[in-house]
Amino acid sequence: MNPKGQITIFVALGIAIITLVVIGYYFVSSSQMSAAETEAEIASKLPADVAEVRKEVSECIQYTLEDAIVQAGMFGGYTEPRQNALFTGTDFVNYAMENKKKTLPLIEEVQNNIESYIETYAYDCVDTENDKFKITLPAPKAKVDISSKKVYAEVEFRIALKAGDSTFTFSEPFAAESSVRLLELYNAADKIADKTAESPENINVDYLLTLGEEVDVIPFDEKNVIYRIPDKSVILRSELGNMNFAMVFATKA
Repeated sequence: MNPKGQITIFVALGIAIITLVVIGYYFVSSSQMSAAETEAEIASKLPADVAEVRKEVSECIQYTLEDAIVQAGMFGGYTEPRQNALFTGTDFVNYAMENKKKTLPLIEEVQNNIESYIETYAYDCVDTENDKFKITLPAPKAKVDISSKKVYAEVEFRIALKAGDSTFTFSEPFAAESSVRLLELYNAADKIADKTAESPENINVDYLLTLGEEVDVIPFDEKNVIYRIPDKSVILRSELGNMNFAMVFATKA
């Protein structure tokens, strides 16, 4: 099941949404510029035509990171539907808790899923038909760190550019980051999964209010409830368009 091109359930479902507004909007953290500054410094030391290639790949990897984050949110920490995902008629939602068993991935697994997504699509960031260079593509290797205020990625992608008898290889890893509050929203999802495992048939509004997050609660049927926890602080780019990040997951009694 390919997540690319799928529309989000919250556009298609004709279900009443109970919105618990706990906090307002956030401003984008200025620390998001650090990866861009790192890339600018690296590019400034390169020949102009090499720097141009570096810039194109860097911008694409930034986009790929944002796309990976969006997918990880839509699928509850994974980047695609799982085999047992809840099908809503138009989309799939992964379970964070099913039959009193927590199935939300560990945060380390979420990092691994984003890394794998970047490594899969990083190849699309390189124009191998470049008329200035013959380009050799090695396997990219991504390292993602999810902290309390941002998601940071370094992608080792030792692309080799050959022109005549000269070859240049990108030895410096590509840097990308977003100030999305993925970890904080993941922690809220983790608490909801634990709480609903205790009493899966009860949507405890008072408890949700203690999380300090806006939570959309969508009763899907008598056994399944869908949750959506948005981060309105940043807009991310993805195959689905520009959008806010949101942790989306289901629980099943």
